[in-house]
Formats: sequence, structure tokens, C-alpha cells
Amino acid sequence: MAEPATVRSVGGIAFDVTVEERHSDKLEITAHPVQTGADISDHAYKLPQEVTVIVGQGALGDENAPRDTYDKVRELQESREPFDIITGKREYKNMLIRDITETTSVETENSLILTLDCVEVILVETQTVSVPASAQKKAAVTQSSQQGGEKQATNADGTSAAPKRSMLKSALG
Repeated sequence: MAEPATVRSVGGIAFDVTVEERHSDKLEITAHPVQTGADISDHAYKLPQEVTVIVGQGALGDENAPRDTYDKVRELQESREPFDIITGKREYKNMLIRDITETTSVETENSLILTLDCVEVILVETQTVSVPASAQKKAAVTQSSQQGGEKQATNADGTSAAPKRSMLKSALG
């Protein structure tokens, strides 16, 4: 029995046709120059996933469908909220649309052809932790700052660094 066709979508928006899908998975490999010989590498990390889809929407039965779909895609980009993408080969989580390209010509006046460049957003959770001064090796240097109140500025010799009056103000009294 044949498997059911995958319902391709971008952020829940389904299109009449998918013209093309380009998937990109890259690995960044560090390079450090040495005095002689080739650069050395000691680390590699995965870059965010990218996918480019070229999709189309026709006006069959609803002449406003291309415009409505275009508006939905633009709203999805402007929301800056990560969404899922389902392609024929795989599913993506936490994606954003980096670039929307649409070209209208005489042949495509009553339809919509979009190129959507999408990039994965890598989400992390952070938390702040307080460490008691007694647990710090050099507490005087590393502990958090304390509220000290207002202090008068002093010169290096310990004398008051009161603001000086301007000469013009002195001359005028």
C-alpha cells in the first residue's frame, strides 16, 4: 500500500504547488593558522538549518486566493514567531522566514509564485544563579556590587573634588 502524500506547508500555510525545495545543513569547522604548514582545526559546530522553498498559489475558484496567501506569508514573517515547515523530505522546527521573493509577470498576474528562504532559530533557556560570597575563591573581587549610597568625589590626595566654578561665571559675579 502506498503511503499518503505529505502535506507540505510553511507555518501551517499550504500551497497549491511546490515547485522546488532546497535543503541546507552546514557544519562550521574552525581553522587556526600555524607558523608553517596548513591551518589546524580543533572544533566543529552545526550551523542553523536552512531551507528554500518555491511555492505557488493559483486563483482557481477564488480570485483573491493569491493575494490572501501572500498576505498570510508576509504576516508570518512579520510576527517573528518561530514556526514549523513540512517538506517532501523532512520536517523543520523553530523556523523563520529570512527572505520572501515574489515576482509578477504577464504570465503570473493571476497567480502567486513565492521563493521563501527560511532559517532555523536555535532557542536556549537561561537562568541567573546567585553564589554566596563564602563559596567564592576571591569574594572581594568577584562578589556582586553593594549599594553604597551617595559619595563625594575626592582627588587622589584625598581632598574634596568639588566642581570648579567657571572663570566667566566668576568674572560676572
